[in-house]
Amino acid sequence: TERRPARALSRASILVLAIVILALLVRIVAWAANPDLWLDEAMLYQALKDQATLLPWVPLGQYTQATPILPALLWKTLIAAFGPNGLWLRLPALLASIAGFGALWATVKTRLGAGGACAALLLAAFSATAIVQAAQLKPYSFEFLASALILYPAARLAAAPEDRQPLILFTALSIAALAFTYTAP
Repeated sequence: TERRPARALSRASILVLAIVILALLVRIVAWAANPDLWLDEAMLYQALKDQATLLPWVPLGQYTQATPILPALLWKTLIAAFGPNGLWLRLPALLASIAGFGALWATVKTRLGAGGACAALLLAAFSATAIVQAAQLKPYSFEFLASALILYPAARLAAAPEDRQPLILFTALSIAALAFTYTAP
């Protein structure tokens, strides 16, 4: 068997890898700081805790709180399993932020070239708002994940409009994203 020499990483690849690693570390540190719940986070927690059922489509009855279906189901399950542990309750937002960042990277690495990919990843990686939202009991990181997931097949569809696979994936993800996001009344 013939061995191929290992391919060296380009400077752009090393930069992208460094951005990804730093973005993950910044989000994990923000999450691990475990600050007290903000008032709206505490009201959401209380509304989720007070609801007798784990059914995510049952509206929250207190404190005029609302949340998308998927985050509500995750948080209700965590409350039932672990109680009011802030780290556990904020973990889904952290994981959604990290997954969204990965989905964004999958899109931009082939679509924008090395320079554009680095710029897009830098904006997403070190956005103060995105970092804070990744460490909160709020659904905004789920919306970022849904958007990033939809962007991937949309970019593939734009590159090859005749290909049905990206269209099917785009449609399926767009429908599934409704569970991640607030929907218009």
